[in-house]
Amino acid sequence: MTPSSDSSPLDTPVLTLVKPRATQATVPPHKLTSLLPTPITTPRMANAAGPPALFHSRGDENAQNFLQGTEMYILINGIKDKAVKVALFSTLISAGSQADLWWTNLDVKHKANWSTVSTAFIDKWLVIVAADKTKLEYQKELLALRIKEEEVGEHVTVAGIETWSHVHFHRTLKKLVQDAGVDSAPILIQPVCDALL
Repeated sequence: MTPSSDSSPLDTPVLTLVKPRATQATVPPHKLTSLLPTPITTPRMANAAGPPALFHSRGDENAQNFLQGTEMYILINGIKDKAVKVALFSTLISAGSQADLWWTNLDVKHKANWSTVSTAFIDKWLVIVAADKTKLEYQKELLALRIKEEEVGEHVTVAGIETWSHVHFHRTLKKLVQDAGVDSAPILIQPVCDALL
């Protein structure tokens, strides 16, 4: 059977040439690439922007915050290799600073692994001990705490959350009582009651 002369060109199938997809070139791994940590696939913390700022050993720097920031960076990025941890730490010491002199003069034994490095760091820059309030200071603050009658029922914002002023007052009062260590002692009941009138 021969095709009729009245058939249109649309009736015949048309073949379309398709270009093959390009494949991505592979780059051979570099020797140093094997030392880098492999990124973890778990979700990252929202505030994890990167490594901590360089440490100089200036008077306005808190060495313990730097060390904690370094440990947090190591933890978040899943760095397990001890040599990489030590190498990372050494890159976070500011060149030419007092901390850099300490690092340069630190013996090989203390640079052996992360545990010895962090111990040597803590030995050099001792933990700053925060001064806590005394019981008497808490009691004075407790007795000075006031809420005016017209403030009851008002809205206040605490840590970005809107709440009632009297609820916030109660929470503050309860915390001061606990911090003063008088939550089970009846000695301040009368002075506090007098202050609330």
